[in-house]
Amino acid sequence: MESRLSDDVGTTSAEKAPEAAPQSPAEKAGKPAKAGKAAATGTRKAAPEILTLTGLRCVASAWVVLDHLQIALFELFPDLKPFGRPVWSGYLSIEIFFLLSGFILAYNYAETVKTGASYRKFMWARVARIYPLYLVTAVIMGVLAFTLTDRFREEFGQQFPIDAPNAIANVFLLGSIPPFVPFDPPAWSLTCEFVAYFLFPVLAWVTLKLSPRGALAAACAVLAAGVLTMLAVSEYGGEWPWSYEGRWIRITCEFTAGMLLWAWWRAKARPSARWDLVAVASGLAVLFMIFAIDPGSPGTFTTLPLITLFVIACASATGPLGRLLASKPMQQAGELSFSLYLTHIIVLFSVSTVLPWKELVDAGLAVRIGWIVMVLIWMVGATLVAHHLIEKPARRRMLAWYGRRHPR
Repeated sequence: MESRLSDDVGTTSAEKAPEAAPQSPAEKAGKPAKAGKAAATGTRKAAPEILTLTGLRCVASAWVVLDHLQIALFELFPDLKPFGRPVWSGYLSIEIFFLLSGFILAYNYAETVKTGASYRKFMWARVARIYPLYLVTAVIMGVLAFTLTDRFREEFGQQFPIDAPNAIANVFLLGSIPPFVPFDPPAWSLTCEFVAYFLFPVLAWVTLKLSPRGALAAACAVLAAGVLTMLAVSEYGGEWPWSYEGRWIRITCEFTAGMLLWAWWRAKARPSARWDLVAVASGLAVLFMIFAIDPGSPGTFTTLPLITLFVIACASATGPLGRLLASKPMQQAGELSFSLYLTHIIVLFSVSTVLPWKELVDAGLAVRIGWIVMVLIWMVGATLVAHHLIEKPARRRMLAWYGRRHPR
């Protein structure tokens, strides 16, 4: 989520390197760019926030939630099953998060992470962004796993490793390293994200060496190689989409492609309502392919080029879609996306344990709707608590501590 959001995908303006000032297409076109919530200090201004991509994080997070609600949703409302393929394909939201992560981090840091000091600052910002809330949710799910072992394994698999080695691995964010498994299932993407962060300076150096056309060509090659590799691995026994091999293929090709496409976008893209048409067309094409391909088939990964086009188009969209994504409600929801990503499974597991949806399958329509609404309300509440009491305060204090230890 720096978004699968593995925000997560994304970064707030408060985290941006003070010396970063890459031009956005809006600036190049002579349009005023909207600044982020907090201006970075220093002699040069921080890069303006790309509001449409913050809004896109909201869309991706909602898709994740629907994906994890799918069993309860379609058992409680079986008449919805004919329309279920977009929900069953919700794992593709991780593609959006990984692409966003590479793109946004390149936008904010590619031109500034060039020394050991800047790299340490970059890594500390990523730790502050992700680890505090991750650790809290991992501990909560770990406690649930050890105290409600039978129920936990019923929900997440009878072979789930509920033992000390896996618990220690979770503390160190190793949930996607075989044979470990994250207690909070969505957190698998964060392990992959952190490996990408470690490699970021090398990827940034390569990205900046390429011409815009070369970066675009390289991105297309990386995406094609990723799709072909995923299909080959799945053909020879890899479990799509959750195999360890699949996870690393996804982060490798998507994070890298996101960075490369930023290099093309900053030089060639211009904000325009035409990008709204591209985004809508590519989004509809993804939807068509989702309905045409079995959601359990690795063939759904062939939607990756279209998903990538959708993300890049959203970055420059200025028409109705762009205005929607940049609207205040979407911005607020996008800021909450990381907390939603890490807490919604805790809520779903807890509510399903206290009030199992399986006992309501034959209940009246109002009762079944009420269960879904109750779960969503609890998810929103947990998200707000996590964001305002854990994610933001912890990040602010960690960044402040680093600033005191490493003054200019």
